[in-house]
Order: sequence, then C-alpha cells, then structure tokens
Amino acid sequence: MGEVSKKSVRTTLTLDDTLSKMLRTMAKRRGVPLMSVVREAVKRFVDAETPSVEHPEGMSVHSREIAALASSLDNPYQELVASWRLDRTRRQLAAIRGGQMVLEAWPAEVYLLNVFQEFLRSLDHSSELLVVANPSFWQRFSRRVGSFLGPESSNTYLTAELSAIGNGLTVSRVFLLHRSAATAFDSLIERQQQFVEQLQPKWRKRVDVRARYFQDEEEAKRYKGTFACIRRRPRPDVPLTQSADDGGCLVIETVDRGNSTMFLRILFSNGPGNKDAIVRPFLDLFYQSIAGSEPAAAFREGAAAAK
Repeated sequence: MGEVSKKSVRTTLTLDDTLSKMLRTMAKRRGVPLMSVVREAVKRFVDAETPSVEHPEGMSVHSREIAALASSLDNPYQELVASWRLDRTRRQLAAIRGGQMVLEAWPAEVYLLNVFQEFLRSLDHSSELLVVANPSFWQRFSRRVGSFLGPESSNTYLTAELSAIGNGLTVSRVFLLHRSAATAFDSLIERQQQFVEQLQPKWRKRVDVRARYFQDEEEAKRYKGTFACIRRRPRPDVPLTQSADDGGCLVIETVDRGNSTMFLRILFSNGPGNKDAIVRPFLDLFYQSIAGSEPAAAFREGAAAAK
C-alpha cells in the first residue's frame, strides 16, 4: 500500500491478465487513459457497496446479489433471459426516476407472443427452435380477434420468426391435431403453408412445419400443452439429433388451468438438454411428436380427408 493522506490514497494495483485485458479494451474503446477507467471502476464498486442513508440494506444489497447471480450463469440461454429481464428493469428504474411507470397488463396469449418475439430477436444459426402445439391451445386462442392466432398477431410473430430464420435459425414446428375437428384448423393450416412457401428458396431448408393427426381430441390431449425448446448447437452449422449433446437448452411451457393459460414456465438445462432430468422429457416429447407426423405440404390433404 502506498502513501495515505486525508485527501487521497496512492496505491499500486496488480490485476490478473483477464481483468487487465478487459480494462485496456474498455479504455481503448472510450479513447481515455487506462487509469481513468480503473478509477471509474473503483468508484462504481464503492458506490454499489455503500449503503444509502435512508435504506442501509436496500439498493446496495440488491446490486451485489444481482452481480453475484449474473456471474454464476452457465447456460447461454440463462444469460439471454437475464439480460432481457435486466434491461427491462433498467427501463423501469429510469421510468420510476422520471416520476411515472406504466406496467403492462397483457392477456396471457399476447404476453406469450411478446416473450417468443423477445427470444427470436436474439436467435441465429447457433440455435434450433423446436415447437409443439396441441389443439386446446389453438382452439382457445384462434377464436379471439387480435389474439396469438389472429391475423394481426400471428403475422407479427411470423415476421419476427422470419427475421431470425434469415439470421440462420432453424425451426421445427409440429401441430397436434385430431381428425374429428380438422376443418377448424383450415386458417391455421393455410397461414403456415403460406409462411413456408413465401420463404426465400435458400431459407426453406431451415424450416420444417408438420402436423401429427390423432383420431380424437382425447388422444391428443394426453400430450403436454404448447411448449417450445431452444437448443444451442456446439458447432453452429451442424444440426443436432435427439441424442446429441447440445450447448444448453431452454424450454418455454404454457401452464393452463381449465380453459385459461395462467402463466409461462421457463426451464433451463443444467448442462446438455438431452441429459437434463427436467428438460429432457420435453425434447423426447417433441421427437415423439415428429415421428408419424405429416409435412406441411400434406396439411390440406389431411384436412380434406377428414371432411
């Protein structure tokens, strides 16, 4: 430790290689001396550690806990979701500081749409999106104007998905339908076909839309509700198989009570998704649903056969 006076502290710091490199990069990016960045980092640390007079155990405690939790995230999709939620919190804090905050109160299906769109903005060729949807979900929401399946909302979602596909995302979607009510899904079938057909030819191989038909609704209901799995490819351009180890997996599941979606559950794998006890059943169910399904090109033929 160097000289200490009432006005200042002069010291010599020895930093590890990783931290030194990060500070030099930051200083170069800002065009300022390295020591200016070091002083700012120390000041921010002291500010975060110093309890406020009014709330001695308030904001500084939260800041430390958030920083500690953020540094312990291993799954890449944990980092994605954490970044998304922290950014939302930052905007809300700015609104509180400005004297007014607006809280969203979306219906469940619209909130689901918004969540999916948030994920799609961050996905590219390093991820695979696997989706399963059962009849009760689509039947419930397709009746509502402006809902998840309504023309406006579904087109907004598909536009976001189209952008992600353009960035290299691959999408596999399977609809679980029962033949006794196949005609009720004509509009859904038509929109999905149009979506695939309107893709640029070089992108079509990145999208696989299928339907698995059951003889009746009860048989289809034995499957879980709507859910999506996002798997990280260890090698971005090499597709994953069911048994292949991924670089992390996320599952978004709707949780229903009666005829209403009550909340969304987001699950993260600990290690590869295909080896995680919580996430693997969802992956297995997706691949089981794909087995025996029909490609998008056969949607209309399947519906016509049921009439």
